[in-house]
Amino acid sequence: MLDHSGLIDAIRSLCLRKKTGTVLIATQDNQLARVLLENGDVIALACGTKHGLDAVPLIQQIQAGRVKFSESNVGSRGEGPLPPSHELMQLLAEGRRGAGAQTPETRSISSSQIPAALKIIEAELVEFIGPMAGIVWQEYLGKAGKPLAVSGVVDLVNAVTKEIGDPAKIKRFKEQVWKKIARA
Repeated sequence: MLDHSGLIDAIRSLCLRKKTGTVLIATQDNQLARVLLENGDVIALACGTKHGLDAVPLIQQIQAGRVKFSESNVGSRGEGPLPPSHELMQLLAEGRRGAGAQTPETRSISSSQIPAALKIIEAELVEFIGPMAGIVWQEYLGKAGKPLAVSGVVDLVNAVTKEIGDPAKIKRFKEQVWKKIARA
């Protein structure tokens, strides 16, 4: 069972790997959400009886669930256009925190610090995964886009931790990143 952040990270990871198929999320209270991917782009969303952007608030409210990915026929594009996948992932992730809510990390960073924060994250990533960090970091930025909001920085930090793998190292990575960003 993954928490909301873990669910969004799982979808984001499939996007970054340019997967095509269907992501199913089964929630604790037996609700079902469906995300259709085509070459890493989200082409349709559904949750309960809602589709497209109407499903976003319902997906934002999911507290925990299980994820299953199937590389089967993805079906139709859904109802109405969706924003680019990186924006949609930020929107889905922001919803769980609630409007105006701040995590401990975001209390120590302002929007003007975002460019410096991105450099700090990349430098710390080098320490944790080695010389390939620059390439990995550029892939994450390319897919997610450069964040314009603090929540986007939080999402990027959470996403790149998949490259680290070890829970103890992930914890240390996050602590070091947020400590250095706060000092910048």
